[in-house]
Formats: sequence, C-alpha cells, structure tokens
Amino acid sequence: MKAKNKKIPQELFADNSVKEMYTDMEQTYVKLHQLGYRRMPEEIYLQWMGVLRNEPNKYINTKVSVSKKKK
Repeated sequence: MKAKNKKIPQELFADNSVKEMYTDMEQTYVKLHQLGYRRMPEEIYLQWMGVLRNEPNKYINTKVSVSKKKK
C-alpha cells in the first residue's frame, strides 16, 4: 500500500494490474486446495520426508510409465 501511496486496501483495486494480480493469487490458492495441499507441521513433514528417503518404493506410482527419449 505504501508503494502505491494508498491509505485503505480498497483503493488498491482501482488499479487493474493490482486487481489482476489479486485474482491470480486467489486462483492459485484454489488450485492448491484442489490438488490436496494442506498446511503440515514441520515435525510431521520432516518425518514424512524421512519415510520417503528410506522407503521410496512405498510411494512410487507403478501406473505411471516413463519413456526415455531416443538420441
């Protein structure tokens, strides 16, 4: 708000570029939620990363096929 010299948040939305950035941000939040992202405590995240490192086969999607490019 200081950069745009505005006193109240509603004044920012008079600028179409700000309005567009805000809309993009909101759409990104919706997409993250749809993809299943949820906030996770750091301790649980670190435990999960350890399991991924120690048991990678447990989380590999065998239905996904990987093809290598020919040279």
